[in-house]
Amino acid sequence: VTDAYGYQIQINGSKIVDIPTGDTTKYDFTDVTPDTNYTFKLRAYNIGGESAWTEVLNVTTLPDPPSVPVDISVETSKYSVTLSWPSVERAEAYWLMVDGVKIDNGNNTTFTHDNLRALSGHTYFIKAVNRGGESAWSEQIDVTTWPEEPAIPTNILSTSGKTSISLSWYSVPYAESYEVEIDGQAIQNVTD
Repeated sequence: VTDAYGYQIQINGSKIVDIPTGDTTKYDFTDVTPDTNYTFKLRAYNIGGESAWTEVLNVTTLPDPPSVPVDISVETSKYSVTLSWPSVERAEAYWLMVDGVKIDNGNNTTFTHDNLRALSGHTYFIKAVNRGGESAWSEQIDVTTWPEEPAIPTNILSTSGKTSISLSWYSVPYAESYEVEIDGQAIQNVTD
């Protein structure tokens, strides 16, 4: 303000800070608490008196950053992976790193990665963010989708002796074990 000797700042309706140099038009208020509203009014003064106060200026400090998301649960299928986690205090949004690509998940605490290939590996990290900053990334989450169902075994061969019958067949992709039904009732699980 022209011809101002100084300024006065009223903080929260009571504390008045005097800035005696008219050339200074900046004030840093550092005695603040995160995520708290403060009110300010400003007026100029000189030898002839004081101006009226400005309108109230409301300023809210930034919150502390949220903590890292924990207790992340994973649901896996052949073609999708779903991650979910409890809401993090002070979080306004969540970011995910999905196979090296950063994704803004908004304020959702669930993320579904779909249209995946069966038996494919994927890596995830999650962080919470707010206006005051961001948490560190969560621990790395490595997930492999389920395999396709195995096909029906083919080229089944049998040999029999007096006391046993031996069966053999071609190996089937994605098979972890085989079940052999005997006389329509007994089922034997074969893993080799």
